[in-house]
Amino acid sequence: MGGVRGVFRSVAVGVLAMGVMAAAIAQDVGIIKEISIRGTKKISPAVIKALLQVREGQILNLKAIEEDRTRVYEMGWFRKVSYNKTLLQDNTWQLTYDVDENEVVREIAVVGNSAIKTEDILKLIQFKPAPGAKEEDLRPLNLSELKPSTDAINRLYDDQGYFGRVETLDPDPYSPGTWILKIKEAVINSITIEGFTATKDKVFNRLIKSKPGQPYSRFQWEKDALRVINTQWFEGVSPSPVSFSAMETGLVDLRMKLNDGRTGMFNAGVVLNPQNSLAGTISYSDSNFNGSGQNVAFNYTQATVQGTGGSISLDYANPFADANDSTFRASIYDRVQFRFINNAFGGGNLNNANQYSERRTGGSMGFTKPINDKKSYTISSRFERVNVPPFDPSSGNVNNFIQQDGEVGVLGFSSINNTRDLDFDPAKGTFLRLDLEPGFSTIRPISTNITGDNPEGRFGFVRLGFDYRSYYTPNKKRRTADDVSREVFAFRLRGGTVQGVIPFFEQYFAGGNDSIRGYIEDRFWGKNLLMASMEWRKPLQEQFSLVTFFDIGSAWGGYGSGAGSDFVQSNSFSLKMGYGIGLRLRTPLGPIRLDFAFNNEGGSRPHFMIGTNF
Repeated sequence: MGGVRGVFRSVAVGVLAMGVMAAAIAQDVGIIKEISIRGTKKISPAVIKALLQVREGQILNLKAIEEDRTRVYEMGWFRKVSYNKTLLQDNTWQLTYDVDENEVVREIAVVGNSAIKTEDILKLIQFKPAPGAKEEDLRPLNLSELKPSTDAINRLYDDQGYFGRVETLDPDPYSPGTWILKIKEAVINSITIEGFTATKDKVFNRLIKSKPGQPYSRFQWEKDALRVINTQWFEGVSPSPVSFSAMETGLVDLRMKLNDGRTGMFNAGVVLNPQNSLAGTISYSDSNFNGSGQNVAFNYTQATVQGTGGSISLDYANPFADANDSTFRASIYDRVQFRFINNAFGGGNLNNANQYSERRTGGSMGFTKPINDKKSYTISSRFERVNVPPFDPSSGNVNNFIQQDGEVGVLGFSSINNTRDLDFDPAKGTFLRLDLEPGFSTIRPISTNITGDNPEGRFGFVRLGFDYRSYYTPNKKRRTADDVSREVFAFRLRGGTVQGVIPFFEQYFAGGNDSIRGYIEDRFWGKNLLMASMEWRKPLQEQFSLVTFFDIGSAWGGYGSGAGSDFVQSNSFSLKMGYGIGLRLRTPLGPIRLDFAFNNEGGSRPHFMIGTNF
């Protein structure tokens, strides 16, 4: 009996369980009679209902309803989206979506930024209200627009060389409708310079513009390294790279390793002067005198050629003349300048009697004030007394250069725009200098066989000139401290004109090392100048480069030359050309240039020089 009673009890329990399950299933089936949206303020319920895939009159499908809830949330307008279903008396369903809208966006406050201006950040934000928007036009924050905006802001920081990221975006609890966009920028914690012994700390404080407490900029750090390289005081400059992991702490420690180079140089001995004769010389120079960054130089040369005498000069420059890193330069001198020289590398038929020299005694000074990293202005002055030794009638001189003594005083005003990446060996960028030089001269003729004007007295003049240089490299990467030698296409265009009367020695001169190669030095002269030079520079090793070049232009419209002279001049523009190949060697003494050039008159000539061309 008890066994039968147990069987009935089990059957009853099973039937009851099946009844409960059937009732539960019955609650999740049926037709959806009504769908409603609750909680909207700014967003129209009709817009939300149009997005739903589940429609009134369809069978209740919980999976499809959950997909619709996710779809509504992904619209981006809402903090939270939920739903509930209610069984009506006619066994149909009422489906209700509850939404919690984000705060409206009345304004956006950007905090934490100092490297990039707030207005530049706001330009990238898609969800900001339109200027002057009315209350009814305001919309809640749309989260779907947040990621594109923050990604754009992060890219802006990367593109401008900063470490910066959008950290948070939260509503202001004290100002409804105001959203606070918080930026996290990596700042410089410390700067350490290692390996130098001669240069004083205060010099590095002027050279390195990155400072502790400032936002870290990799572009500025690279510029700092190139600025240190530009001094040419060091044989090695190695700035440490910075990992992006610095964003985790927000602090960057910068390090730069240096190897001291030789900045001071003393020479005493015998050299070959421009007249192919021996000369005794003693000189001292230091481009980083006493570790202060100042440049001092002294030079004395005594030629063995009778009548030329010695040359002496004192030069000084201070690149930190004031708090704005203005540069002051000054020189005093009493020296001989040779023109039309026939040096040991030049060959040719000219003898010493055909050379022309000027003894220039005077001084100059200049002050250059930077406006920013690219632009600067210079004011300068120069006063010289010039004496020209008269020709010996028995020398057989056939060129009959006009001979004038006199004085000249010039006040110079210059504007410079310099975007070159490295001044002493640029690979990209441009350089433009515009010059205005009003001046006066006193002219005293000595003797001449030149026909035509040979003025005497005191005269005023104005010189206008320009010098434009451009550089291009196929290497598109930003230049770094260990990336000095590059393939470069270089171009230079310069010219000028003089209004007024000037002495022979104050004209423009063209021809030779620094202008139209293939001709002897100063072969052409005049009151007008126009020249262009193009070079292709191909590094063969780190210190050694091959160069091909093409020079074109002339000087014209000045004093003439005597009958039968080798130096026939032109009163109008007469095109001259020089072209050839050359070698460049970077040394502690400076760049050494050796060029072999041909000219358009069938001549050829080698050129040798210590120093850069352009």
